[in-house]
Amino acid sequence: MKKLSILLFGLLVIWMSDNGWGKDLRGRFALSGSGGISYIVDGGFFAHDEIKKTYGIGISVEYFFLKRLSGGLALKYNYFQGDWSNSYYAYNWHNYHSTDWNWTYISIFGRFLFKPEGKISPYLKGGVGLYIPGIKDWLYLPPDTTRTYKSYGKGQLGWHLGIGIHYLLTNWLLIYLEIPLNLIYTEGLLIRGIDIPLRIGPSHTIIEQYHKIDEKSQYFNFFVGVSFLLGQKKEVKETN
Repeated sequence: MKKLSILLFGLLVIWMSDNGWGKDLRGRFALSGSGGISYIVDGGFFAHDEIKKTYGIGISVEYFFLKRLSGGLALKYNYFQGDWSNSYYAYNWHNYHSTDWNWTYISIFGRFLFKPEGKISPYLKGGVGLYIPGIKDWLYLPPDTTRTYKSYGKGQLGWHLGIGIHYLLTNWLLIYLEIPLNLIYTEGLLIRGIDIPLRIGPSHTIIEQYHKIDEKSQYFNFFVGVSFLLGQKKEVKETN
C-alpha cells in the first residue's frame, strides 16, 4: 500500500507541474524545517526488531546558485519505536525486551528543479552524509521493574535520493513535500545493548547483549516542510 502511495505521489508531481507563475530563486537562501513519518524497507537494523511507530524531523540551509540547481547542508533525526515483541524466559521468569532505534545524520545535498520559474515545481533531491546510530533498550522485569539503556554506535556512510514538490506561497515562503530513500552502509555495525538478567534455578545470570547488523539499512521518509527565503534574486545580464 505504501509503495502504491509513492507511485501516486510521483504521478501527482507530474500532473501539478505544468503551469503557474513563480520566481527565479537564483541568489537566494532557504532556511527549512520539516517533519513526518518513515516507511521501513526490510533488512538492516530493522531485521530483528518489530517497529511500532516512526517519526522524523529535520532542518536545512540551502542556496540556489543556478536556475535549476541548488545545494545545501541538512541535519535530520529519525526515530523508530520498537514493540514489546521479544521475550526472554528461564525457569518461569519472563523478561520483556524492546529496542528503539534512531538515526541522526548530517549531509550535503543537491536539488534539481524541473520547473524553476513555476509557482509549483517538482524536483529531484539527493545527497551523501554521515548517519549516527543510537538505541534505547527497554527491559521490563515483572512485576513492576523497568530498566532503560542508551547507546550510540559509530557513524556510518549513507546516501539519500528522492522526489519532491514545492509550492511558492509568497515571495519569501514556500511549502514542500518530499519522499527520499535513505540507504546506510551498516554491514558490520555493532552497538552495545542492555544487560539481560536470566534466572537459572535459585540464582540468576547476566547476558551481555549486542546489536549486530550484517547488511545495509534502508527506509523512506514522507516529509512535509516549510522554507523561508532570504536574500534577493540574482540579476542575470542578458547578452545580445
